[in-house]
Amino acid sequence: MRTTRLSLPLIALVGAALFACGGSDGDAGSDAAATPATAVDESSPTDDATTAATTAASTAASTAASTAVASYAGGKGGVVTIGGVAYTFSAEICLFQAPDLIASGPGQSDDGTTAWVDVNVSDGGDGFVTVGVGQTEAFSMAPDDQPGFAAESYLGDEQYLTYTFGNDGVTGSGEVIDRNYVALQASETAPMTFEASCG
Repeated sequence: MRTTRLSLPLIALVGAALFACGGSDGDAGSDAAATPATAVDESSPTDDATTAATTAASTAASTAASTAVASYAGGKGGVVTIGGVAYTFSAEICLFQAPDLIASGPGQSDDGTTAWVDVNVSDGGDGFVTVGVGQTEAFSMAPDDQPGFAAESYLGDEQYLTYTFGNDGVTGSGEVIDRNYVALQASETAPMTFEASCG
């Protein structure tokens, strides 16, 4: 499309020059003047077709994404147990399309302590499970004086996190650290198990 737009003014200039050189020769002027019109007529359908195809592809992608979110967002949750303390959560965001699961939502421990739980795992070996004690909203962090538990696995490294997918969710286990060094010091970890599902 860009080449076509840039070439049309050049064609028009060449046509004008030929028309001027033709003097009073009406046939030469008519032939030269017709050249830009022919180029415009030929390029317009191509531009229109390209624009239509691009618009259709964009609309299809947007519709597919909206359908996926509408089908899988919200509902269910799970539980993450750390050092014998269970944090049960209800997912505000829950997307499960095997082999990937994302579940995020508010929860609380056995004694009623609030927390925010995130489970984000994929079959490719990358994933994480976090429990922000005292955290009350998504895309935030646990307060500095509360534990910020996290277990991560990248590129298939199963040292801190392993998991298995089922029909409607995932179960797993691992070792968590405390990013705030409240419940655990820098070199310490605690055992963790988790399960999460959507639907």
